Order: sequence, then C-alpha cells, then structure tokens
Amino acid sequence: MWHFFASNLWTILGLIASFGMIGIGVAVFAFGVPAALIVARLFAVAREVLRFLATPTGQAVAVVALCLASFVAGDIRRTRLDDAAWQAREEEAARAAAERDARIRQETAADAAQRIAAVVHEANELQQKVTDYERTISTRNHRACLATPDDVRGLRDLAPQAEPGSDRGAGRLRKPPRAGRAATGQ
Repeated sequence: MWHFFASNLWTILGLIASFGMIGIGVAVFAFGVPAALIVARLFAVAREVLRFLATPTGQAVAVVALCLASFVAGDIRRTRLDDAAWQAREEEAARAAAERDARIRQETAADAAQRIAAVVHEANELQQKVTDYERTISTRNHRACLATPDDVRGLRDLAPQAEPGSDRGAGRLRKPPRAGRAATGQ
C-alpha cells in the first residue's frame, strides 16, 4: 500500500488540492499526523539509544558493533577486489586461448597448404611420367605386346613406394582366382 501512495503521490496531492482549503486540511491531517507520529517515535528511539550508549555496557556494545561493521566493510571490499582480480584472470586466460587458437589455426593452414603443394607437385610429376610413357608406347610399331621389361620397370617407378616397415606385398597386384576355385584363397 505504501508503494501505491509513494508512486502516485503527486496524483493524490493534486486530487486533494482540487478540493480546496478543506482538501489541504484533510491532506495535512491524513499525511501530516502519521508523519509527525513517526518522527516523534524516531526521536524517542534515538533518545533511548543515547541513554543506552551512555552506560558502560552500551559503550562496549557500540565498540563491538563498530568493529563488526568495519570487519564486514573490509570483507566486502576484499571480496570485490578478489572478484575483480578473478575476472581479470579469466579475461586474460580467454585472450590467451584465443591467441593460441589463432596461432594453431594459422600453423594448420600453413601445414595444409604445404602438404597440398607437395601432393600437387607429385601428381604433376606422375602425370608427366604417364605422358612420357604414353608417347613412348605410341611410337612403337609392335602390335602384339607393346610392353617391354623397361616399360614394366617404368610402371613400377610410377607406383607410390611403400613406407619402410609396412607390408611389402601390399602394393603388388594379385592374380585373379582361376575358374572353378573359390575366391577364399585356396
């Protein structure tokens, strides 16, 4: 209810003023008397607090209250400082992670570009070898078998070389199974 009066105070005062002098008198009585009673009560409480603080017990309570208030204020301040430092460390860690990710992205792109260039170079070399071989084959007049032992060696040179330690027979062509035999390797 207090919120209603506080948020609509000017509207209420305008409504009361529209009633004229009687309205102003009613407003002073309606708002002034409770306000005066509240202020009087606050003065009475303040007088009692001063009487209590005049006693040794009151002074001890005041000292303890001041100590607690200063401790709480210091604790709140320290908490805020710690939170600010923590936030700064989090931002620095995020910045460092972003820089690291950018560096890794850049290194990965450079490595990929280098590997692609190597593959393209190798593909161009192989294509040149195939073109040279086709040119050599096309100049021969023998129609029965155009492949010579040099051609077989040349074809073997075109095939990618196996890595050391890998299965040596993995790159070789296998003969198809004969008719009547199962393809299970018998």
